[in-house]
This record gives sequence, C-alpha cells and structure tokens, in this order.
Amino acid sequence: MKANEFVKKFGWDAAIDLWCGAFDLYNNDLQILNGMVCSFSDNHFLFDLVDLKRLIESHELVKEHGSIVRAKMYAESIYTAPEVVDRLKKAIADVESCIEVSSESN
Repeated sequence: MKANEFVKKFGWDAAIDLWCGAFDLYNNDLQILNGMVCSFSDNHFLFDLVDLKRLIESHELVKEHGSIVRAKMYAESIYTAPEVVDRLKKAIADVESCIEVSSESN
C-alpha cells in the first residue's frame, strides 16, 4: 500500500506523528530519510517516507485555505499566480487521494 492508504486508515494525526518521529529518530537528516521505506507488516503498509512528507505538506497547504472547496476556489481564481495554481492543484489531488470515499446506500 502507499502512503495515502496509510493516511486513509490512520488519519492525518498519525501520519504527522510518524513523520515527526522518523525525522527526530534520524536527527533531522533528510538525506537519510530520502528513499527510506516504512513498513507495517501486520497492516500490509509499505511506503516511502518522502511520499508521506509530500502528503503532509499538501495537507498543510490545503488546510491554509480552510478546506478543499476553498483551496479549489483559490486555485481557479484568475488572480492566483500560475505557479501557485500548479502547486495547489497538486496538493488538492494529494489530499483527495487520502480521503476515504464512503459508499452511499439508497
């Protein structure tokens, strides 16, 4: 499974705790963490910690706008700089990939 599946199952707080714990464990050395794989064998999770970091950064960026809806509105504004639009759209896609879609029953 990927980092976004970990977030779906355990939530943003657990993802942030995991990243901060790994970051502290390796004395804030990003070069060591680059390419390091996180494994939770009993839950069948295997993902790169750098992917988790990217998702957390995306979550924080979207959170700065208040919600996904407001972030999308900002990204679609003609007044938003193109480089900001690109980064925000990628962040929105990251966050949406971590949202558990519940099935609606009729």
